[in-house]
Amino acid sequence: MKKQMWLYLILLSVALIGMALLRVYNKREIEPRDLDQIRKEGVVRIALDYNSVEFHVQADSLVGFQYELAQRFAKELDLQVEVHPVSSLSDMMSGLESGEYDIIARMMPITLDLKELYGVSSPIFTSKQLLVQRKAEFNNDSLPIRNQLYLAGKTLHLPANSPVRRRLHNLMQEIGDTIYVVEDPLYQDEQLLQLVALGEIEFAVCDALVAQKLQAYYPQIDISTDIGFSQLNAWVLRRDSPVLLDTVNSFVERAIQDKYIDKLVKRYFKP
Repeated sequence: MKKQMWLYLILLSVALIGMALLRVYNKREIEPRDLDQIRKEGVVRIALDYNSVEFHVQADSLVGFQYELAQRFAKELDLQVEVHPVSSLSDMMSGLESGEYDIIARMMPITLDLKELYGVSSPIFTSKQLLVQRKAEFNNDSLPIRNQLYLAGKTLHLPANSPVRRRLHNLMQEIGDTIYVVEDPLYQDEQLLQLVALGEIEFAVCDALVAQKLQAYYPQIDISTDIGFSQLNAWVLRRDSPVLLDTVNSFVERAIQDKYIDKLVKRYFKP
């Protein structure tokens, strides 16, 4: 019995020490990483959505609206950019919270919920959300929905954890009926638009700038129905990186004033 008791105490001690070390490790992993820590490392970690307008490989080069904007930001601070292409918005948010990324650079509509949980940069550009559906000639002559009232009972697909969820919830309240929402854990706006074009899903919600750019490649889609009003889009950071947030805000304001963002919008978003 004494041997068993000693063995039990030894195992318990090992387990307690292991849990203590794990807590210390986890705490170290999620320590605040603001601009001072980034400058010491010389690298800013930025999560990007891999698609045809924000970040992608073209020939032998990396290009895209968010990629070029991120590169210019880092250059002004004499930093290197560590690019993290992430296909899932959920993975982006969890990576930001854990400290794996410093900034999420993607089309992220500014909402009250987002501002309560994260650091949100100054607005970078304005866009809105559109209903993606198939044109009548590609959909058994069924006319596209033009009135949001007729979304009652329909199933709309959008990326998981998309800020658009709140808009659809409010829209349900406005029309007094249910809209079924499927949050896709794998696909972003561009991939969901493609699924509509292929007839694999009936409806999706997509950012207008992305939809307008892609319509030339997918003539079967209809994007003439708005889901909501125009919204401001921004980069997202952790709330415990206030100096980095101020630095990003100053950069965005300069990029707007010198028309750099306008130039990127014309290059990557205009059909």
